[in-house]
Amino acid sequence: MSNIVSGNRPQVRHGDTMMHLRDLWRGRFTDPALDRLVADIDRQAEESSGYTDADHALLAITIPPKGISASELDDDQRHLLRRLLTRYTGRAPQSLAAAHDAHYASNSVLDEVHVGWAGSTGEGEPHYYRVQGPSILLEYNNTQRSGNHAHSVWRDPRSDFGLTELAAYHERALRR
Repeated sequence: MSNIVSGNRPQVRHGDTMMHLRDLWRGRFTDPALDRLVADIDRQAEESSGYTDADHALLAITIPPKGISASELDDDQRHLLRRLLTRYTGRAPQSLAAAHDAHYASNSVLDEVHVGWAGSTGEGEPHYYRVQGPSILLEYNNTQRSGNHAHSVWRDPRSDFGLTELAAYHERALRR
């Protein structure tokens, strides 16, 4: 896989698979040379990742999530999962980060979070992980350039930091 599975979609949905570069720009480029270049970059990234179409299908976003549930983790593993969550949410403004910490301090909330892994567990080898729960989706992809080029994302599958509220606002504004 050469990129984040959820891509730059406005909403995350069950069955979403990794978007190819051309799709990230919502269609083909009008310049044939640029279109070929983007297609070549995408093909090379896919080939170097070693992932197949079948692998992409296995890594599709699912609701409920794939992977091991936090409820199956021991106390030390749960602590590590909370620390991982904080690595992402801790970059938000302090009040928002504190709210996320408090939210995931609850064992019943953490139990809804799943962790999935694809790729090697060897140091410096290509890999991907996903942490997914009702209100959180973390993805980390380090499969490009032989595991030497990482991407990560933190999303909220239910509202992507206000996307739902913003859409409702725009809908109300259009009705005026």
